[in-house]
Amino acid sequence: MDEDQKITNAVREITKLTIIFCIPGNQFSPLFLESWTEVLLWCSLNDIRVILSNKQGPNGNIRRNLCLGEFGNTPGQKPFQHKIRYDYLMWIGANCVFTSEQLQRLLEYDEDIVSGISLLPGQSCYDCIQKWDETPLFEDKVLPYLTIEEVSGKEDLIEVDYCSLDFTLMKRKVMDSLEYPWFRELELEQNGKKALLPGDFYVCQKLRENGFQINVDPAVQVGIEQQVIL
Repeated sequence: MDEDQKITNAVREITKLTIIFCIPGNQFSPLFLESWTEVLLWCSLNDIRVILSNKQGPNGNIRRNLCLGEFGNTPGQKPFQHKIRYDYLMWIGANCVFTSEQLQRLLEYDEDIVSGISLLPGQSCYDCIQKWDETPLFEDKVLPYLTIEEVSGKEDLIEVDYCSLDFTLMKRKVMDSLEYPWFRELELEQNGKKALLPGDFYVCQKLRENGFQINVDPAVQVGIEQQVIL
């Protein structure tokens, strides 16, 4: 290979679309592995550079912060310490079942944040909230998730105030806008009552405060496997 070809190949590698797949956890089902293999093949065939960030930890917030390259408890740090060039973060839950077509659909929107949706276990609603209202949480211990009826028949993107990060695509600037620690519990209080919600809720709240619009695609419905002890 001559020097010009080496330079051309190097430039091509640098300019490739790069996605960091953040997949926290250490238990993956055969169906997840089939989905992951399909996505890897699709990315390879479409000249997309893949970086896997997989970390373990005692809880979801720690795992996700580690997936973003957390370096100790250093205040002011940015994801991956700004040492990695990438275009997108793709959050995928360890129990998620998905396809390469669903990833492709999210990429084609070219949105700052766009996510698939999934049904909450044993319920007739999805893991996203269109209009945030914490009052039902304190009164009935539930949140106003989008129902099957509310999503049925919709084809366009839906702007939401919250979505889980089980199959969510973000441009680099999105997580860069947050202060460290990026994932932490969301503390709520109403009429003397307190509640703590997982890091997904905190991140969505802060991203909206930073001016980002969160979108979900009702046509990208991924599966969530539930572990059953027999």
